[in-house]
Amino acid sequence: MENQTTLTKPEDITIKITPDGMKGFMTINNHKLEEQPLTLNTIMYKLWDKGVRFGIKGEVIKTMLEKKIYNRSILIAEGTPPQEGKDAIIEYKFKNGGKANLAEDFEGKVDFRELGLIKVVHAGDVLATKTPPTKGIPGKKITGEEIPAKNGQNANIPLGENTRLSSDGLTLLALLDGYIFWEDSRIGVKTTYEVPGDVDMNVGNIYFVGPVKVKGDVKEGFTINAKGDIEIGGGVENATLISEGNIMIAHGIVGRKTRVIAIGDVKCKFIQNANIEAKGNVIVHDAILHSNVEAGKSVFVLGGKKGAIIGGKIIAKNEVNAKNIGNMSETPTQIEVGVEPGVRQEILALEESLTLERKQLHEERLRYKTLMARNETSLAEQSLANQRELQQVIRMMSSSLHQHKKHVVSSNNEGKVSIVDTLWPGVKLTIGNSIFLPKIDYRYVTFVNKIGSIEQQRYENPKIKSDELLLPKVTYWEREIDKVKDGME
Repeated sequence: MENQTTLTKPEDITIKITPDGMKGFMTINNHKLEEQPLTLNTIMYKLWDKGVRFGIKGEVIKTMLEKKIYNRSILIAEGTPPQEGKDAIIEYKFKNGGKANLAEDFEGKVDFRELGLIKVVHAGDVLATKTPPTKGIPGKKITGEEIPAKNGQNANIPLGENTRLSSDGLTLLALLDGYIFWEDSRIGVKTTYEVPGDVDMNVGNIYFVGPVKVKGDVKEGFTINAKGDIEIGGGVENATLISEGNIMIAHGIVGRKTRVIAIGDVKCKFIQNANIEAKGNVIVHDAILHSNVEAGKSVFVLGGKKGAIIGGKIIAKNEVNAKNIGNMSETPTQIEVGVEPGVRQEILALEESLTLERKQLHEERLRYKTLMARNETSLAEQSLANQRELQQVIRMMSSSLHQHKKHVVSSNNEGKVSIVDTLWPGVKLTIGNSIFLPKIDYRYVTFVNKIGSIEQQRYENPKIKSDELLLPKVTYWEREIDKVKDGME
């Protein structure tokens, strides 16, 4: 019910105030107004006398008087309602939930191995921001009484592992490179990405800014590309592994479509029909079979019962050291040491390119003679310009080829090939720029290049610690060496 307060002279005006004190209504009665006209000041005084202190609409009252609006209840005073404060807002700068983020290529095809499940972040990246709560703004009734307002509720950013807050406490930042994870309702950054099982369609391809650990296998067709070490608890088949650190595989590397590339070392149990590139060492426990292996340092195959390199091509800068190289069937096997992997390929590529450029220069010279015979001077001048350009290219390529070959010659005394048990015929040894094709089997021997020819000497132990070879403390190859020594003595 509304309160109705009538003035001393009820025939003049009537004032009503709502129960909540937020609105006031006024009615001007037209009885006897001609005898005693109302004024704005009179009405304001009477409103004040009845407790109306705030929100008075003076212009409305003035209009009512000027236009003689009688016998109508008009809103002439209105309070201000309170404004509740806004709660704090936490905004996350990443998508959560581990859902696949499939994308189409330019042909509209979707690669279902590219799931995009890893939320990679870098040090300094913003993970979440906070908008602070605001205070409530009190309201006021038309009687002047203040109405309290509720303040917004606060909320804390869920600070987790390897994260920090900005100085104002409103921004969550990553401390390290890694991926985002939730733990106990907190946001953290893990620096190692771990896969509890296989890398398959449930996991997708992995592209990560740190180390990757996989407890199972890497299935066919999948890729792991990591800036840190890669550790595989199982095996790898027809997959791609790329690491800016080391790659360690508990079982084997198999498949002609397999590519394993590491800036550091590659360590595994065996390699079969695969392609391996390492800036460091390639350390294999059992065998390398029919594979292409390149090492910026050395290749070691010294564990297990075989410790063999059979078939394929092995290239190492420093050393190849194995129990056996080749087999009784004389399977073609190439071993190259003394030169960085890729140098020989660059030499071959340069030689092929030089042949093509020289052929093109010869054809351009013939063309020039023909043009001159026809008095086509303008085209002949262009032909001369082409010849000069080709000659410059040939000079640059010849210089590069010379430097590469000079480097090979200077590396003659750097590489060696060591065999604990047997080197079989069918193997082609290249040390520096010298080649050796054994016609008989050799045992317990090291081959080196001395003054441009390959010579043999007593077997030399590998210049690497046993624990680096991932072998037991008393290693198989050490026992085999002792057996060979006993036999020779």
